[in-house]
Amino acid sequence: MGIGEHARVGAGREAEILAWDDGSVLRLMRDPNGMESLERQAAAITVAKQAGCPVPWAGEIIWFEGRPGMVMERVDGPDLLSSVTQRPWTVVGSARLLARIHHELHHVSAPQSLPETREVLRQRIQSAVPIPKHLAAFALDVLGTLPDGGSLCHGDFHPGNLLLGSAGPVVIDWTGATRGHPDGDVARTLFLLRSGEPVPDTPAPVRAIIAAGRRVFAPLYRKAYSSRRPIDEAAIARWSIPHVAARFAEGIEEETDALIRWLELRFAQHSDA
Repeated sequence: MGIGEHARVGAGREAEILAWDDGSVLRLMRDPNGMESLERQAAAITVAKQAGCPVPWAGEIIWFEGRPGMVMERVDGPDLLSSVTQRPWTVVGSARLLARIHHELHHVSAPQSLPETREVLRQRIQSAVPIPKHLAAFALDVLGTLPDGGSLCHGDFHPGNLLLGSAGPVVIDWTGATRGHPDGDVARTLFLLRSGEPVPDTPAPVRAIIAAGRRVFAPLYRKAYSSRRPIDEAAIARWSIPHVAARFAEGIEEETDALIRWLELRFAQHSDA
C-alpha cells in the first residue's frame, strides 16, 4: 500500500502521522535523512515508558516510500491545546496537568544515547542563518555558562504535544528529546507557551484564542511546575536566550522579527550590566 492508501491522522513540522495496522500509527518523518532522529525518539520513549510516564509504546522503525517511520501506539483524542481552546474554563486544570507531567518526565534519567541539550542548542545556533552574528555570539556565550544535566528533556513540551486519550494523557512528538537540565526544558516550554507560532494549518479562530490564552496559561504552568520542583528564575532567564536563538534554525519566518527584537533587548541589557 502506498502513502495515499493510509489515512493521515495528524501532522506536524517534523513528521506526519498515518493510520497503520492493528490500530497503530506510523510516525513518518518528512526528512528522508531522519533515521537517527527516529532512533533517538525511540530511546526516549522507551525509557519514559519504563519509568511509568504517560507515553505511547514505540514499535519497529521502518522505511516507507523513501522515508523513515516508526510504528507507534495510536491514541485517539484531542490534544490539550484543542481541548482548552474549546473549553477555556478548564485552563487552570490544563496548566496543572501539563506541569505535573513535565515534572514526571524530568525525574527520568535520560539514556546516554540521547544528545546533550547544550550541544544540540550550540549546533542549532551555529546553523541558524537568519540570526545576526552578534546575537548568535551572545547566545553561545550565555550557553557556555549553563549547566549540564542527566534528566530526560522532551525539548518541545507544549499543550499541542499532549494527547487526551480515553485511557489518560499521552506525551507525543519526541523529536527534540535530549539529556540535560530540567530548567532548560522548562525555559523552552515557557517560550513556546508565550510566543511559539502555531503549526501552519491552525485555523484563524483558534489562533486568536491561543493568542488571548497565552497571558493566562504560561503563568499558571510556571506556578504549578514550581510547586513541585522550585525553579531558579535567573536560570530560566539565561536558558531562554540560547533557546530563542536556536529557534531560528527551525525556519519559522513568521517569528523572525519578534525573535530578533527579543534577543536585541537581552543583548542590550547584558551590555549595559
